[in-house]
Amino acid sequence: MKRIEIGRFAGFCSGVERTIRMTMEALNKDKNRVYSLGQIIHNPQMVRRLEELGLNVVSDINEIKEGIFIVRSHGLPDNYIRELKKRGLKIIDATCPFVKKVQEKARVLKKQGYELIIVGDSQHPEIKGVLSAVSEKATVISTKDEAELVSGKRVGVVFQTTFPLSWAQDIVAGLLDGCQELKVYNTLCFETLNRQKEAIEMARVVDVMIVVGGKNSANTTNLANITASCGCPTYHIEEARELQSEWFDGVCSVGLTAGASTQSLLIDEVVSNLKQILGDAEVHIFGVDLQK
Repeated sequence: MKRIEIGRFAGFCSGVERTIRMTMEALNKDKNRVYSLGQIIHNPQMVRRLEELGLNVVSDINEIKEGIFIVRSHGLPDNYIRELKKRGLKIIDATCPFVKKVQEKARVLKKQGYELIIVGDSQHPEIKGVLSAVSEKATVISTKDEAELVSGKRVGVVFQTTFPLSWAQDIVAGLLDGCQELKVYNTLCFETLNRQKEAIEMARVVDVMIVVGGKNSANTTNLANITASCGCPTYHIEEARELQSEWFDGVCSVGLTAGASTQSLLIDEVVSNLKQILGDAEVHIFGVDLQK
């Protein structure tokens, strides 16, 4: 019997649920006058749904004159928020609490006189927000090779919330040689870590992994990279229609996980399409011996 294993931690995290809830509440109060700078979460389908309900997604704050502004889940540079407050907009800060923690710990390290290292993607909005919180006075790295080039008497480290644990450990190891004192704050999101650990466990026992979520989502992309690095054929898709039957030739078991911004409806659609492709297949929650 063929099997589809669904990750227990697949789908929305608490931070994304909070951002969506706050946005919906704002839309219910003042439809069509609610704005966000870029996508509030990295899920194009959900963002389109919120736009249908009245959310205005803009690419430049100069497009916003009045109304309510939602700070996206990844946070924003401080200067943007200050400018919008000057214009009299009502600011609703939907920044994920885990992202807020990164900003807070970065400020602490700078105040204590540490040379600040931020581990993550320098182009990701979360990291841009953290840099803004410390007036851009930090170095962003993302690889062990970059870590080995760092030298200093007192070095402090924070991580992008969705950074893979094993990569973070390698980077800390790489920093040790060049630092006399190293202070590390573990700002990795525990919900993301649970998802990553489960994805690794799945990839070790299934024939193929399907990872569902936005292509611009860092945590989803990391999931796909992690499972692929385990040697398991992995396909990162945004929607069920992207599934291709040839991916499953000779396959007996399929693992399915999803990024933190992926709603359950998308996961259900992928499962439905997988069942059609595989034919006779049981659907299980990974680690739970119970047919769905």
